[in-house]
Amino acid sequence: MKGNFEEDPSWLSNLKYLKTLILRESRRLDLSYAIWGMVSLKHLEVTGKPAVIRCHVPEFMMNRRLTKLQCLSFVHLPEGEEFQEFMSKVPNLVKMRCLVDEPEPQGDQTICIRLPGLDSFNKLESLKYKVYFLKHGAKRLEINFPRNLKKLTLSSFRLPWSEISTIGRLENLEVLKLESNAFEGDNQWNVDNEEFQNLKFLMFYNMNIPQWNFSDMFFPNLQHLIFRNSRLKTIPRDFENLLLLQMIEVSWCKCSRDALNTAEEIKKTQTDMGNHEFKLIIKSREEDDHEEEQEEDEDDHEDAHQKKYFFFFVQALFLIIFQHFFQLIEEMKLS
Repeated sequence: MKGNFEEDPSWLSNLKYLKTLILRESRRLDLSYAIWGMVSLKHLEVTGKPAVIRCHVPEFMMNRRLTKLQCLSFVHLPEGEEFQEFMSKVPNLVKMRCLVDEPEPQGDQTICIRLPGLDSFNKLESLKYKVYFLKHGAKRLEINFPRNLKKLTLSSFRLPWSEISTIGRLENLEVLKLESNAFEGDNQWNVDNEEFQNLKFLMFYNMNIPQWNFSDMFFPNLQHLIFRNSRLKTIPRDFENLLLLQMIEVSWCKCSRDALNTAEEIKKTQTDMGNHEFKLIIKSREEDDHEEEQEEDEDDHEDAHQKKYFFFFVQALFLIIFQHFFQLIEEMKLS
């Protein structure tokens, strides 16, 4: 089922046999009174603004669980114990994309990012987690991520880079995307031993990346390294020794000449090692605009050719029809 909803969506709770619900909505919907009746729901997807799902509603007092729900995207969930209460009713999630309330300061005003109960979701493989309106930034990351997690996207946490070790220890993590100041600060990022051992895809988007160091023994399975719309001081030279590396992309970034030179050196070393499939992509806004203009010119040129060929085709077709018409007239005269 798909649709745009302008009215109260609580009537959706009557759809007990519905399996897929896709809501395309520009305004924020409150699904707190609707979701718990859809006991067959497997896939809930909301585009535009995230749908709100709260826990302290009468439906939560009932013993209802959405045991078939596997995909939940994009929803606004509560923080803390209320989050844990919600997650206890959707035990079989495989993919979740959520926006969570700003956590409350604890004691000495230190803000900690917590998702209690998340580690019990053994089937969760993909998680995108954004903090809603975090003003001052968090200081600690206290989340026990599920052991089977393969894809993780974090946004707007504003954590110190030292806290990234919590993520680095995820044994099955293959894809990591850090967006919109997920981590910040000028302190150095040191990758510790045995971190990110199975990571294949690492992307930074809208990030300020500090000086970071690791040895060629780390990131052994990394294949794609992507920087987009970020500030980049350096690229560690040790990337040149990663045997499985396929691509480095630096797009629309503010980066030092040293970082770009290092990227070129990494490409040369990879080629010298026999990795001729390795790609280095460097893009600026001006280059992209120029490429778009070239594509538009090529499209206009192609359109002109097509119009020219079409004109010749119509002209030839008209001559054939005209010739055939006069041939019929001659045959009628002879008969």
